[in-house]
Parts: sequence; structure tokens; C-alpha cells
Amino acid sequence: IIVTSRNRVWDESYVIDVPSLSSNEYFNLLITQLKFEDNQGNHTLANRITKLCDGLPLVILQVIADIRVATEERKAIGLPAYTMEDYLSEINDDKRTVQTSSIPADSPFGAGVFRVYKSTLKILCTKEHGQEALRCLSIMALLNPDNIPTMLLIYLLGEANKSTTAKILVLLHKQNVITRCKDFYKIHRVIQHIILYANQTTAVDGIAHYIIVETLGSIVPLFKSYLDQFSSHGENLVEVLQNGLQLATHVNKHLKLTEMMGFLKSLADKLNFHGNQLDAEIFVETSQ
Repeated sequence: IIVTSRNRVWDESYVIDVPSLSSNEYFNLLITQLKFEDNQGNHTLANRITKLCDGLPLVILQVIADIRVATEERKAIGLPAYTMEDYLSEINDDKRTVQTSSIPADSPFGAGVFRVYKSTLKILCTKEHGQEALRCLSIMALLNPDNIPTMLLIYLLGEANKSTTAKILVLLHKQNVITRCKDFYKIHRVIQHIILYANQTTAVDGIAHYIIVETLGSIVPLFKSYLDQFSSHGENLVEVLQNGLQLATHVNKHLKLTEMMGFLKSLADKLNFHGNQLDAEIFVETSQ
């Protein structure tokens, strides 16, 4: 059994550097997932996609998801399958809008990765409930990317219309930008980075409207309400508090004291109740 974690302070643990896939492995991944022919032309296209994605398997899987969805839509109306060449042609149309100079210096991702996800977000914009899906991504990007309890997410999206919420989550899962687990959702860290960066700079079309301050302004009161009514022994309490702490890092940067005080106080009360005194003291001091 291999146990992995992002926590590097475990006793008797060590980090394994995993090498990147070879060009043949990337090609096999694309071909087997998309059922393309094994020929020289597709080898060349696969290499171009690999370079575009900085050789990151997660980003390549995003390309695969986008091509697969486009192929399904074309087949539904009797058109030829969507190809890697079609994808690269559309990506190149967006090349001028995401230049290397516009990427923050501390970003671990290059312009190609930004172009891939910009394309994905543009695809989402064209779907039914696409704008709501982009708002959902903006909310999730502000939370703990590894574990967002389903009930918390539904509450933040608005419980009044669960049917629409379900369609939004299915759309995002199908488009491969979030992962659905038993009782929680994950947002891929690459898309989280892109969303937060785009929210700050409006560099990615489609989500510029959902700037950080606007999204925070709408969900902070809801999160406070969720905390206030949440039982101190409720299910997924630890995960809820982790998401609260993650949200608080953005709250402290972007909201006025009067806007964040109630939320931070409620979070501090819950943390203090469960013995997280250090975190509680920090937030109590901040909210006073």
C-alpha cells in the first residue's frame, strides 16, 4: 500500500520525485482515451498538445475531456469527429489573448496551460447554466480544493434550486474541472490557480465578472450562517472548518473589517470549541 500526502512533516516518510511521462506515453494516453489512429500525423499533433500542456498529465486530461465533449456534440448532429488538429486550431485563435508577459512571475504554469483552461472556460460559457457553473468555480476556488463538503457547497450555491445546482455540478464534473467524491467535491489545483489569477486580472474571458471581492461578498454571509446553524458535533465538521480557514485567508486580504467581522467571529467560536485555540485567537483578534 502506498500512502501519499501533501503534508511533508510526517515521521518516517520521504518524498519521491516522479519523472514526467515520455513522449510515447503521452501519445498512448491521448490515443487510447480519444480512439485516434496511430499514425505519424497524430504523433505530431500529440507532441504539440504535450508541449502546450507543459507536459502536465492533469492538463492533458483536460484537453482529452474537452475533445471528448466536442466529439460527442458533433456526432449528435452527424458531423465528423472533433480532432486534435481542430483543438489546436481553436487554441491558436486564442494565442494573442494570453501572452507570456501577462502571466505572473510566480506562476508555476506557462501561457500554454492558461490557454488550455481559457478554452475550457469558454466552452463552459456556451453551455446551459454555464454562467452559474463559472460562479460555482469561483466559489470553489476560494475554499479548500481537496475537500469541499457537498452540503456546504450546495448551501453556498443556494439551496432554493437544487435541481439547477445538480446540473451545474454535473456539467463541471463532465468537463473535468472538478471531481465528485462520496460526500465532497474537489477542484483541481491547476484550475483553482487559473481562476484566482483570472479573478485578479480579468485575463480569462467569461469569469472576469466574478471577481474575488464580489464572490466573497456573496458567500461570506452565507458561510457565517452555515457555521451558526451547524452543530458543533455535526458531520464533516473538521472539513467545514478547514474550508472556513481557507476562505478566511482571502477574507483578510480583500474585505473590509465590517464585512468580515461576523464571519471571522463565528469561525473563531467553532475553532475554539474544538480546541484550535491558536487559530481561534488569531481570528478573534482580527475580528475585534
